[in-house]
Amino acid sequence: MKKPILVGLMMALTGMTFAQQISFTPTGNMTGIAELEEYNIFQVYLHNDSDDALNLSWRIVENTLPEEWNVTLCDNVNCYGILPQSADLDPIAAADSAIMKIDVNPELVAGQGILRFFINETGSPNPYKELIFDISTGTTNTKDLFSGAVQIFPNPATEWVRIENQLDQNLQFQLIDQQGRLLRMATLNSEDQLEWGLDDLARGTYYLRMESNERVVVRTLLLQ
Repeated sequence: MKKPILVGLMMALTGMTFAQQISFTPTGNMTGIAELEEYNIFQVYLHNDSDDALNLSWRIVENTLPEEWNVTLCDNVNCYGILPQSADLDPIAAADSAIMKIDVNPELVAGQGILRFFINETGSPNPYKELIFDISTGTTNTKDLFSGAVQIFPNPATEWVRIENQLDQNLQFQLIDQQGRLLRMATLNSEDQLEWGLDDLARGTYYLRMESNERVVVRTLLLQ
C-alpha cells in the first residue's frame, strides 16, 4: 500500500525540481496587443536557473490564433513560418537563456487568440512548464498613442539613433535584431531622451520595441 504513495511523492518532487530549473522573462503568460497591418514582436526568454546545461523541448498544446494572421515562431534553433507541433531547443548552458519569439501580422483581421506551449526536458514530456502568448488586436490604436509623442531619428540610421519620449509616462525600450536577439535595452523617463551608437551593428532591419504600462508597440529601424 505504501508503494503508490512513494511513487507519487517521487513524481511530485521531480516536478518541483524541474520547476526550479527554468524561469521566464518577462513572464510565462505574455499578453500583447498587435497592430493591424504590421509585424508585432512578442518574445520570452527561457532562463536556465540550474547548475548544469539543460536540454529542453517544446510542444504546442493550444493554438486559437485566427487562421488569417501571419505568424512566425522562432526559438534558439530555427524560425518557422509554418508552426510545427514540437521541436527541440539547443542545449542551454547554466545561467544562460534561450528565446521563444512570435512575429504576428494580423493583416486587416481583428481578433484574439492564444498560443500555448508546454516546455519539458527532452525525452521526458512530464513534468513541464507552461508558456502562453495571449495576443489580441485590442480596441485602442496604439500607433496613435505613441505617434508624435515618441520621436526616433534618424530613420534610416547610419551611426546612431536618438529617441525622445514626450509622453507623460516612462517607457521601456528594446532594440532587437531579425533573429529576436536583444541588442540594447533602456528605460526612458518622461520628457527625456537617449542616444544609442550603432557602429557595432551590421546594416539591415531592426526592431525597436516600446512598452508602457498598458501598451507594447514595435517600430522598424533601418540601419544603412
